[in-house]
Amino acid sequence: MATIRDVAHHAGVSVTTVSHVVNNTRPVEPETQARVRVAIDALGYRPNLLARSLRRRETNTIGLLVPDNSNPFFAEVARAIEDAGFEQGYSVILCNSDMNEAKQDAYLSVLLAKQVDGLILISSGDSPDPVRRIMQAGVPVVVVDRELGDLPVDQVLVDNEQGVPGGMLPRGTGTHPDQLHRWAE
Repeated sequence: MATIRDVAHHAGVSVTTVSHVVNNTRPVEPETQARVRVAIDALGYRPNLLARSLRRRETNTIGLLVPDNSNPFFAEVARAIEDAGFEQGYSVILCNSDMNEAKQDAYLSVLLAKQVDGLILISSGDSPDPVRRIMQAGVPVVVVDRELGDLPVDQVLVDNEQGVPGGMLPRGTGTHPDQLHRWAE
């Protein structure tokens, strides 16, 4: 697998120049930019997203934990979240708890270990403990379809009498990143 150094060597430029071309962080002369692009194509270079995530402390990943995505309601919500995330440059990791709190807890551990940028939780139970755990980890969280009382967290509640199309009722603190907060609005 080609590295950024390989691209720099092939194009006859510095690693910094390759980085600027790949990330579009500074203007690069068109001729130099073209040489870098040719080198990228010739070597099949792909940026190391894991290294980038560690450096920037962001993964552009949202965790979505649902009780059962075979349920049409949760499937529709998951699809809407995935589409909105994609539009904002985020990937969504979907996890199914199968209405099992132990499985939900295990998935929370995985998502927190993967250092997702935020978590959208449709909990398997009514306990606020999973949300507290996410908040203690410093990860922004939006809770969907679960009333958690006075817990200071963004929530999207569903008016089950009205149904999904007009029944999403946002309730939140506004303390989370714009990307997640917009999804809760």
